[in-house]
Amino acid sequence: MTCGVCCRPAAERARGARVVSRTTSEGGGSLVQQDVQVTDAERAAVEEMKKSVGQAGAPTRYEVTSTDIRLFARAVGYTNPIYYDEAAAKAAGHRALPAPPGLHGRPVFNPANEGRGGGGQGGRNEHFPRGLNGGTEVEPIKQVYAGDVLQGVSTSTGVDLMPSRAYGRIVVRKTETVFTNQDGEVVAKTRGTGISY
Repeated sequence: MTCGVCCRPAAERARGARVVSRTTSEGGGSLVQQDVQVTDAERAAVEEMKKSVGQAGAPTRYEVTSTDIRLFARAVGYTNPIYYDEAAAKAAGHRALPAPPGLHGRPVFNPANEGRGGGGQGGRNEHFPRGLNGGTEVEPIKQVYAGDVLQGVSTSTGVDLMPSRAYGRIVVRKTETVFTNQDGEVVAKTRGTGISY
């Protein structure tokens, strides 16, 4: 049984398709040419996604709570009492519980925003309905604390159509999100990769 989208038989997907090629380095450094067939509709969908490159989405509000800090610290195995005990945090020179690196709070739902952060479906559509997280790089800039209210603004930095051994073809999307605190100070940047197939 196939889903009819990404699992369509290759022959069916090949009707009206063009070849996308990419030269990659494999294992021992030898170059390998990978080809994949892409329909005109899939190519048009990717070109539409590429129009978002350089555009910032709607801001998303994030609230940082002491509960979120404790849960995150526990989940990643931090045992330093500054993440759990306010007295220990203040004794160490912090104004409140400090957020561990990588924690930027919890997004506050806003029904007026289309999707989280204005990102909508994150590059997914009828041609590429499924998504994977391809990784996130976090750049902490300034300490975040319990009680802070952050604003995150994501900007698309790249969209590429690539061959994939597992899925035939994938769309790799790159974004950068800048987080500012209630005082307008940049506290962190993240760079993420999303994969649609």
